[in-house]
Amino acid sequence: MSVKAILTPNGKTKHQAQVWYGGHFYGSRTFDLETLAKGWHDEQLKLAEEGTLVSPAARKKKKEEDQLAAIALGEKQAFLSMRLIELAEKLEQEQATWRVGKVSKTRIQEIKRAARYTEEFMPEVRLRDFSGPAGALLIKQLTTNFYGCRRTRCGKGRGTSARSAQPSKPLKDQTVRALLTGLSKLLKYADLNQPAGVNFQLPDMKRHEGFGWALPPAHDARTQQWSEGELADILFAAGPSGPIGLLLSVLDESGCRLGEVSKACGHQLTLILGTDNQVVGGELLLTDHKTKHKTQEERHVPLSAVAARLLHQRQQIHGNGSLFPEFNGSDDICKRFAELCTAAHIQDRLLKDLRRGFLNRNKGKVSALDLQKVFGDWSDLDDPNEDDDEGAAVDRVAMGHKRLRTTKGYIQPDVQLMIARFTTTSRYERVMERVRDLQASGKEMPGSKRTRRKQSRAVDAEINWRRASPQIVALAAALGTALSINSYK
Repeated sequence: MSVKAILTPNGKTKHQAQVWYGGHFYGSRTFDLETLAKGWHDEQLKLAEEGTLVSPAARKKKKEEDQLAAIALGEKQAFLSMRLIELAEKLEQEQATWRVGKVSKTRIQEIKRAARYTEEFMPEVRLRDFSGPAGALLIKQLTTNFYGCRRTRCGKGRGTSARSAQPSKPLKDQTVRALLTGLSKLLKYADLNQPAGVNFQLPDMKRHEGFGWALPPAHDARTQQWSEGELADILFAAGPSGPIGLLLSVLDESGCRLGEVSKACGHQLTLILGTDNQVVGGELLLTDHKTKHKTQEERHVPLSAVAARLLHQRQQIHGNGSLFPEFNGSDDICKRFAELCTAAHIQDRLLKDLRRGFLNRNKGKVSALDLQKVFGDWSDLDDPNEDDDEGAAVDRVAMGHKRLRTTKGYIQPDVQLMIARFTTTSRYERVMERVRDLQASGKEMPGSKRTRRKQSRAVDAEINWRRASPQIVALAAALGTALSINSYK
């Protein structure tokens, strides 16, 4: 029944018309007269049949869709209006919850640095401006700005602080490359995580020439290594028994990275003793190292007799805590190292060159696969010629692997053999002999009188170690037959 009579609370009779069509309710209305109710019903039913009348459910659904569309539009606009530093912080927060595919801390810092530099030069630029070909042209302009940027050692522009009194220098090619790489990583993240319906187009980062810009070329493979004379000069300037001097010696004798040694604690050190309790080697456990996010493994670094003895000296002073608490991070060490290089008149030498020298001194003495397993990836191991380690190349072919890095996963290094070989290739004694010659020559050490007195006493203290070194080398040669492993806790 399309119209029905209803009795109101005051006893009056009214007529209610309800419109139904196709199983859907289209509305109702109450009239005093039945004829009016029937007329309205017939009119609305005709509209429903023609499709011009919308049911309440359809109106409600459309209203909800309009609201969702407005919200989505706001999200799209908010996404495209993001500052790059906001996007970088979002990436940092999100990747902390990822189980796989995490971005390394170093890469995150590069991305945030690129975002800060971009905002500094172009404060009004937002994410939408980097979309498509226009974004590539913007990157070209940024490249020009990066090359024109000048920074001091503290990382700030000229005149921004008291420390900026240091002479500022233009950014190097590698710094510009790192900034552009960080920017490209950030834009790729934006492209992969843009909301549905957002038309953000990633600039074609693989075809830089098409948009008129390109990354600076990667640097040529660095080949610099510390000579014994240069190492003696800087140890003479630093004081070989001081914290920085011992740190440099350990880096040269262990092949470890700067952060791996400077952050090491006494409980990570295991010593190997000979039959007369002389330290003839050791092992350094690295629970947090540069490639940990890739390998998810700890590293056990074999230590020569020299490296183990030097670290043991620090362990006797600082116990199980930090072995080098005098330094406030790697930046502090690098600053002191730069000052020492200036004082010793040494140029074009880096701390990582000590690691390069160690690996090259030992690559002919120890299997390249063992070196890579212990010290991490080393580009020389993937040389197509592979002339430096014929045995490793044979192993790779026998295993059916294309690269030595794959074969590395099957290798179990001979730690005791590596300790013995590292001890025999040590140059510590020859370097210290040069330091003592510099001391005997009367050459003044850089620094104040107080500093020179402390450094002089540090050089004299090395004599005690030298007296015991022949016995240590002899004991190291007998590794594997008369050794006992003890951990100094």
